[in-house]
Amino acid sequence: MRKLLAVLLFLLYACRDSLTVKVEVCKGEPSVVLPCQYSQKLEEIVTVKWSSFDLDPNTVHQRQEADDLRGQNEIFKGRTSMAPLALDSGDFSLTLSEPQVSDSGVYICSLRHETEEIMVSDVQLIVTVIFPLWAIVLLALLAVLVLLAGGVLFNFRQYFMSVYRVEVDSGEESVLLPFKTAVCLPGKSKVTWRTHDSKVVHINSLNFQHQQHRQFKDRTEMKKPGKSRDFSLILKKPTDKDTGTYICTVCDYWSENISTKKQVLLNVKAGPDSLIISIDFGSGFSGYAFNVKPRQEGGETQIKRWRNGLGLDTPKTPTCILFDEHAEFMKFGYEAKTAFNNMRGEEAEKHYFFENVNMAVHGRVSKSKDLQINLLFWILSCPLLTCLSMI
Repeated sequence: MRKLLAVLLFLLYACRDSLTVKVEVCKGEPSVVLPCQYSQKLEEIVTVKWSSFDLDPNTVHQRQEADDLRGQNEIFKGRTSMAPLALDSGDFSLTLSEPQVSDSGVYICSLRHETEEIMVSDVQLIVTVIFPLWAIVLLALLAVLVLLAGGVLFNFRQYFMSVYRVEVDSGEESVLLPFKTAVCLPGKSKVTWRTHDSKVVHINSLNFQHQQHRQFKDRTEMKKPGKSRDFSLILKKPTDKDTGTYICTVCDYWSENISTKKQVLLNVKAGPDSLIISIDFGSGFSGYAFNVKPRQEGGETQIKRWRNGLGLDTPKTPTCILFDEHAEFMKFGYEAKTAFNNMRGEEAEKHYFFENVNMAVHGRVSKSKDLQINLLFWILSCPLLTCLSMI
């Protein structure tokens, strides 16, 4: 039997994923909008800050109760604006007028409250220009020079890229998240690697383990930067769960002022023998779907069809389960409901019938300990085993 990597996707909570947004605009356009949406309600007065860490000072725009542009970089003077009710609506999008080619880069939208700063989104702005014929010829000549110097540029590419992309197959021994910088740094620096949702991946400290997220325990390693200014991180045994945006921040050890910051987009490709299962346990109805092959190999999502013997054929079944008098599983869904309804009074009293499995799991139905264990085990294993048996 093939080795299968089972990924259970419980759709009980909505998950928020912050990925880099790419915005392209041609030079000459009157303005461009850098999007940033924040769904949570702001209970306290905070500061919304747009910044670009390739600039010094890095402030592009800042808003609290009103615009605060005292620390704004000179190249953005009179060119940025936000909606008047941005803090109330949660729409922190920034409008940049008269975009220039030099404006291209990564812009960070973050929320600041006292000493805490949370990144909301990051936008990669690309400002292009339509070249005339003479410029195309000139670029062709420059391309020849670039090819001659390609080897040198390749060796130093990590120093200049603001966003670096890495792709690796699941099952590899390790993957390198590169970060080299030419920025002049203070004598002692604190280096912190985090995910886009602020999970601590690694800190260049001897006692960082208590801050490190459990997903990365004993799986990270970073060389001592020294004079090389190499803050690259080694992530061991990568899986598709590690796919996402990783942010490395280098700041002064004492003042914690940020010196430089870069992102790495990691994509860990799942193996060809992976099995993906999606299970939905609802209060009224439940169902599941699965895929045994990647989409690029022609794999299609298979949805379990449920029938009640009365001509119904639905993608979901009632969330009902029936156990016998010994707390052993008997039937689920339509079959459980039909079987229990056909039982007479004395026979029905000997059985355990749940119309809402979610309530039973959360302990709202008082039954025997063995019954609770069997109920939970069935919920976690039965749909997966059913899918495996259909392969």
